[in-house]
Amino acid sequence: MKITYYIFLFLSIWFLLCACPAPVSENKTLKEFEKQQFDFQKKKKIYFHGISFLYPNFFQKGIKYHMFKEDGISLVSYDLGIYLSVEKFDKKEISNFVNDYDYKKIDLITTHNFYLENRRNSLLFYENSVNSTLPKGCRFDGMMEVLYGRNEDFDDDLKYFIATMEKEGAFYVFQLICTHEMSGYLWDDFEDILKSVR
Repeated sequence: MKITYYIFLFLSIWFLLCACPAPVSENKTLKEFEKQQFDFQKKKKIYFHGISFLYPNFFQKGIKYHMFKEDGISLVSYDLGIYLSVEKFDKKEISNFVNDYDYKKIDLITTHNFYLENRRNSLLFYENSVNSTLPKGCRFDGMMEVLYGRNEDFDDDLKYFIATMEKEGAFYVFQLICTHEMSGYLWDDFEDILKSVR
């Protein structure tokens, strides 16, 4: 009887120790983001195909995700689940994407709408806002829009902040992707990135 008791006690303790998950390690990046009052206060500068801009220090170069061009830049915070990409297009490149379109007629609106249409087509469902101009403080002409939807790669609904700006005849498309929950904190940060473009 004692042996059965000790075996039962041993198995109970063993099960308790093995079945309980280890404590989840704290997300240091999220804690730092909270300390900064959900605002990216520390930034780094990056140069990309004729422009420079500031981006959050939490970001690092990452996989190229949902981009048209191989030479685009991809910056990501895996801990926060935020993805930023920038791509540069010239008029001839856009005319190659837009069938039978005269590249001399390619403009900012055509480029922006082309990119948005392709983003919409990549989603299982979507909702979008109205096009608006870039915020005050941006040095270049442009427009922006927010898409809300889901694609096949993620279970969560995502928000896509998309802005297109024109500099010296070239078009730069900025795209910030995040979960719907994070999006409320990121609108002003996305605007700050756009305002920092030189």
